Amino acid sequence: MPRHKKEEVEQYHHLLLEIYALQRKELFKMRKHKEFEDSEIRKAELQIDLNDLKVTGNEH
Repeated sequence: MPRHKKEEVEQYHHLLLEIYALQRKELFKMRKHKEFEDSEIRKAELQIDLNDLKVTGNEH
């Protein structure tokens, strides 16, 4: 892969990870304020974790 393409992909992955972090923060707030059932929040967290894993592989 050309260097500039690789850098673009890395930047894209970094942005995705930032979005996932923000989503986790919002879910935490929703749980704290009991805006949704805990089971629904866990499902959303699981989906974020899966998306994160797709981006990072097993880096964490």
